[in-house]
Amino acid sequence: MNSSFVVDGREIGPDQATFIVAELGINHNGDPQIAHQMIEAAAAAGADAVKLQTYRTKSLLAEGNPYYEIFRQSEMSDLDTLRELKQHAENLGVVLISSASDMPGLEILIDLDVPMIKLSSANITNLPLLRAVAQTGKPLIFSSGGATLAELTQAAETVEVAGAKAVAILKCTSIYPCPPEHVNLKGLHTLRAVFDCPIGFSDHTTGIEAAIAAVALGACIIEKHFTLDRSMEGHDHHFSADRDELSRLVDGVRSVEAMRGSDRLEPVGEEIEFLRVGRRYVTAAVDIPEGSVIHAAMISVRRPQGEPGIPPANVDVVIGRSTRRSVKAGESIRWEDI
Repeated sequence: MNSSFVVDGREIGPDQATFIVAELGINHNGDPQIAHQMIEAAAAAGADAVKLQTYRTKSLLAEGNPYYEIFRQSEMSDLDTLRELKQHAENLGVVLISSASDMPGLEILIDLDVPMIKLSSANITNLPLLRAVAQTGKPLIFSSGGATLAELTQAAETVEVAGAKAVAILKCTSIYPCPPEHVNLKGLHTLRAVFDCPIGFSDHTTGIEAAIAAVALGACIIEKHFTLDRSMEGHDHHFSADRDELSRLVDGVRSVEAMRGSDRLEPVGEEIEFLRVGRRYVTAAVDIPEGSVIHAAMISVRRPQGEPGIPPANVDVVIGRSTRRSVKAGESIRWEDI
């Protein structure tokens, strides 16, 4: 597979800036004006992308399904409307992507020419749809909610054989909202160990802690449900992040990225100065005249008055040596002094 890929000029993968997706989903309630407002709010909060769900209700659900009316009322499948939303997002520097929830939805997204396509957890075993998305040649993401490792492996192999050029997998728990005990962030390690592709986290919790923790654990993509107002009428608003929360999530993620730093263990930045002034060195406990044989009582291990000298690990080498210069009490003893 692929360890990283580029979407609309943004590289997605390890050691890159986390790709933060504000999941508009169906929280626009089928109203294009609300969707436009959500795009503006997500951009202002610092999101890299906004994501819709694209489908035809009659293809997605059978009439009589308990979710039929919810999705029918929130359907946003008019191509001209979607083009306006996509252009609005681009004008604000945000990528618009969407989930292909069914085959008609995929056809709409092909016409819309989105730069990346998402497949929801509910479609992880829908191999015909996975093949069709892979055959578009566009980067694709699929979520892992409710899936076994065997099902994820089958899905990954299916899209690879079908010609997928770039794939990412999101750790996800399909509970809305998801309680902390079912988030299972350790699953990120499993996904990274098994799949050679960017790994991310689709967050269904309330709050921002899980998403920020996921980035600390190596998530390259964060997807978070987003709403203008959690009190709005609709199925997903109650557990979604509002404007303030999304903004704090973005700030938290960017802070964690800065904190991750390098995997090398070595002094950095002002820490180098700390080594000079904070560490202990072999120091004269009394005035030591030039030519003196150094005895243990003449020296101590402490912070010296001035410049550092011999590290305390070498104190036994110092004892028994003669001084080449006089060393005052409190000064460090340096290698050139003995």
